[in-house]
Formats: sequence, structure tokens, C-alpha cells
Amino acid sequence: MAADPQKQAQSAKPIEWCVRLNVYGSFESPGFDRVLNFWNSQVPLFAGVTVHSPGLLSWGATAEIAPDELRVFLLDPAGLRMILEEGPNGVLRAGSAGRAPIVALFPDAAGKSDPTALGDSRAELLDVSAAAAAAGVHKVFDIESLLIAGVPYTDEVLTVIGTALHRRAHALLAPAPKVLALDCDGTLWQGVCAEVGPNGVHIGPEERWLHAYLAEQKRSGRLLVLVSKNVVEDVEAVFQHRADMGLRWSDIAAVRVGWSKKSEALRELAHELNVALDSFVLIDDSSVECAEVRSACGQVAVLQRPRFGVRRFFAAAWPLDPRSTAAGGLGESRTRLYQDEARRRAALRAAPSFADYIRDLAVRTTVRLASGGEQARLFELAQRTNQFHTAADRPSAQAVAESIAGGSVLAVEVADRFGEYGISGSAFLERTAEALTVKRLMLSCRVLGRGVEEDVFDALVLLARNEGGAYLDIAFAETERNVPARRFLKSIGEALLAVCRSSADGTVTWRFLLDGLSSCPRLRAVDEGADESPEAAGGSSPDWTALAKLTGDSAALAASLGLSPNVAADSSIAADEQGILSVIADVVGRPVSRSDNLYALGCDSLKIVRLLARLKSALALEISIGAILYRADVADLLELARLEKAQSAPADEGFFDRVQSLYDDELPVS
Repeated sequence: MAADPQKQAQSAKPIEWCVRLNVYGSFESPGFDRVLNFWNSQVPLFAGVTVHSPGLLSWGATAEIAPDELRVFLLDPAGLRMILEEGPNGVLRAGSAGRAPIVALFPDAAGKSDPTALGDSRAELLDVSAAAAAAGVHKVFDIESLLIAGVPYTDEVLTVIGTALHRRAHALLAPAPKVLALDCDGTLWQGVCAEVGPNGVHIGPEERWLHAYLAEQKRSGRLLVLVSKNVVEDVEAVFQHRADMGLRWSDIAAVRVGWSKKSEALRELAHELNVALDSFVLIDDSSVECAEVRSACGQVAVLQRPRFGVRRFFAAAWPLDPRSTAAGGLGESRTRLYQDEARRRAALRAAPSFADYIRDLAVRTTVRLASGGEQARLFELAQRTNQFHTAADRPSAQAVAESIAGGSVLAVEVADRFGEYGISGSAFLERTAEALTVKRLMLSCRVLGRGVEEDVFDALVLLARNEGGAYLDIAFAETERNVPARRFLKSIGEALLAVCRSSADGTVTWRFLLDGLSSCPRLRAVDEGADESPEAAGGSSPDWTALAKLTGDSAALAASLGLSPNVAADSSIAADEQGILSVIADVVGRPVSRSDNLYALGCDSLKIVRLLARLKSALALEISIGAILYRADVADLLELARLEKAQSAPADEGFFDRVQSLYDDELPVS
């Protein structure tokens, strides 16, 4: 059962960098703020949500977008023409500062829209017609409510788009999960492999689709691990002997198969893989196991696999949404990297001392200027790196590309005797005559504590000296997750007598005087013999299983928010008293009698508009909103309907053409 929007348990924790959401529309969209605020209460992303009236669209389009703001435009075809005609370059194309706006492009009365009109805009497009079709919503445009109150689109499609917008924002703003922890019996196959053997388990269409889906998740860069209460040999036998098994044993980065609690297994995997618990998504069919993990490891995103409807369920699962194309094709190498890491940890356990382990690793660090072909990896690294990241914000793909083109990004490559880590860090630079400033320094957690941090610092010092400056400055903005970066800078700053300066926005800058500066002392970020897991962020993950079900049921969500789900017209309803009461009951969601009052039934002005539009479309009864808005008794509505029926005129053949003309007329350019 999905969460009641009126009874929110505020357990989910907002992400580290909260932004404001501002929505501007070219048409009236009452109730849209209810949808956005509901999702923000369930999946906290925004410090505030504001839906502006259409009169502010012009200002909203041309104002500079602040870095801590996400801006959304709801545009019908006429509104799109207006917004593109306002500036010589098209206002949605202007500038590169701030987050790219999202444009939800709505169709006209004939169901048509033109996404190509955005041209080379930097805006992200959300195709409303496609989103509505995917959600099974077939009525998008509402001609009747447009004429009654200037509200051209149905509540249900606004609910779908509000959901899609918050979901898109979640993919843009929230840290991406890195690890999918998979149950086996009942999840990857049906049956208990220990009882029926590898040939006895059932792998049907639902399971085959899930295997292909998980393989695609791996190709996108996420790790697959197994967490199963089972015997490891029985589980491995299914992977090895079933030709219809869509995953290979080599696809699995790590395994915890045994009889301990799954929360304990997940903590062990976090320790082994050196990632935080909030980087995990558990996929399990058991409600008991899911509840145990949600209780003991609240940071883990939990998805309870349904017996049937697997494709529909995972299509509505927000944590598994693609974040970017940056990781495409890196899945094989990423899994291999973590398998190599497991061998490194085994070597650490076998080494006489931590110093011996580091020496035997034979770590090689290369720091060089980044090239354009590495943009995707560097952008991905900036989005994923949390612990050793000296900046609090995340750069856009465009900002990364511009920095690389300007020769202001260094790439850090690391290798050791077990294999290559690949590009594992980067530094974003700013140059003045006086100093080389590191505005953003990040290193993958996989390479921390092995001398890489010190190697990178020495390379930065060498570059600063070669460029003739007097200082090396490293800026740092604290977050809940970047404790390792803060500790490292504090340690070397104190050891090398750097000056620490604070600014009004909370950023600190460590200034190192290059004259006489010695090599970076070899600090141990990991104590000898210790194998620390990263610090996990606090807070609890949303109930993603319940929210996936609600995401897939726009009618139920609309009704729960007091909006009107789109009820299909019933040609058998007569325009008599009982038929009118039936239509009212459909709109308000409860039985209705003559003695009721519409406001007492839970109607507001928007719902009354929807009711009048429904009476027109279903029963051809045209009642003005002014006639009922201030005396909203059902008996009065019935009397008005009787009078309307008695004097009804022939159908207006030009009705649709007049509505269409609202979207065909060119708007004057001011």
C-alpha cells in the first residue's frame, strides 16, 4: 500500500546540495503544486517548490538561472513559440551557467507537438505525449475545462508529468546507486535451488526479462552482487549449468551466500567493495527479508520483486533510472576492477604489515592533462565521487567539456601489480599570475590510502612551479561525505605549514607557499591492519517499493491528492438525475445524494471545473462555472442541469475549430 500523502513519515533525508524548484507554465495548471510537493515529501530533493502563474513566464524564461535552482517550463505549442521568439538566440539556448532547464512540451488540442522547435536549446526535453502514453493516460487535452476556466489539460496528465519531473530531478540531483544486491531463489529464478537442483528451478519470461535488465544495468556501470540465504555451490551451479540463465557467474562482482542476516551481508559487502551502504539497492522477493534490511540498514534502497508484472514494476523503480550515458560500456571493466580489489584485500590480509602491503602493491600514479575523449569518464567520476571530493556541487557535462577544452583538467591514472584502475581522479584548475588554484580535486575511494593522494599533491606542486606562480591553492567545501578529503588536506596543510583561509560561503582554501616546499609527507589514510569501510550517510531511504507502485498508478495518485482521475466516458449514462449523480460521484470519489454540498464532498474550484467539464463531455450539459461556484449544493446543480436540458441548442459544429485556433494564432511579439 502506497504512503498516504496526508500522513508523511519524514524519514528520508534530503540530499547534500538542496536546490529550489521553480516551475513556469504557459497555461493554468492548478493542482500541479500538490503533485510536486507530494513527491518532494516522499523523495526530498528541493528546499522549496514554487509553481508560478502563467503571467510570470516571460520573466522566468529570461532571468539568469542560479546555480542552486532547477527551472522547469510547462509549455503548450503557443507558449513554446512565445518563449523562443523573445530573444535573438532563443532564451532556452542562452548561457551555460546553472542547471539546464527542463521543458515539458504539451500537445495541442489535436494531440500534436513539435520537439524539434527547441533546436539546439540546452534544455532537457520531457515529451508529455510520450510520458502520458507510457503511463496509460489517453486523454491529455481537456477542451471543456479550457473553455470553462482556461485549464487545458487533465488532472491525470498533470499528475503523470509532475511525477516524471520529480523523477527526472531525482536522477539529476541524487547520488546514483552503485551496487545491485540480488537475491536468488524467488528473484533470479523460481524454486529453491538447494532442493530441486540447477535443472529444477524455473526460469520463465519474467525472470529472463529481469536477467536482461540486470545485464543492461551492469553495462551501464553498476555492480551486481549476490546476497542469498543458500549454499554457494548450489547457487553457482545454476549460473554454470542453465543455458537460459541470462547472467554469467563472471558478471557478479562479489558474493555473500550463507545464513546470516541480509543486513549483515550487505555491511560486509560495503566493507569489501569500499562503498557506502546508501550506494546499494537490494532486489529481493521476500517481504520479510526486505523489512529486515529496511529496519537494520535504512540507507539501502529496497525493491521487493513482484511475482508477476516485473517489467512494469522496474520501469517505475526510480533508483534504477539511468543517470547519464557516461558509464556506457564500462560495466565489464568496473566489475573487473572490483574483482581485482577483492584480490588486493586478500593480499592485505596475508601481508605481514600494512607497510609491506603498500610496498608490494607497487602503485603507479600518472597525472596528466585530460583529453576530450575522456569527458564521459571524468563527468561520471564527478557525479559518483563522494568521499574524496573537495567541492560540494557537481559540474554539468557541459562544464566538464568546457574545462577540458580550456586545458584546465588533470586526469589521474592509477595501476598496481594486480591491474589498472584506469582514470581514478581529476583536478579542475584555475590559473592566475600569482597561484595555481585547484577548484575541485577528487579521487575514487578505490585508490585512497595507497600513496595516490600524496602523488597527486606532488604533481600539482610541480605543475604550479613550472607555471611560475608563487602559491598552490586548494579549495575545500565540506559535505557530510567528504571527511577523507578534509582529513587529508588538514594533515598536509599542518605538516607543510600552509595558510588556511575561510570565505563567507563556508569554503576554505589551503594556500601552500611553493618556495622551499618539500615533498608531501607519506601519510597513512588507512591505519596499518585496518580495512575501514567508508562512512555511510545517515537517514533512511524512501519506501521505493511502495513508491514504484504509486508511480505506475497515476489515477490512484491523482485521487489521493484530491485531483480528478480521468474516468472513461460511459455512453450508457443518461442525462437524468441519476446519471448526473453518477458523474458527480465519479469526480468526487464517493456516493452522492441530492442533499449534499459539493464543497462538503471535498470539491474545490478546480474540481468543480473538472465536474462541469465531465458533465459536458459525458452528458452534453453545459453549465457555467459562475452559476454554481457560490451555491454549490447538488440540488442546485440538478436544477441547473434540468433547465439546460430543457433549452439545449443544437451542437456547435465550430466548437473544436475555435479551440484549435487558440493554438494556431501567432502571438504578437512585444
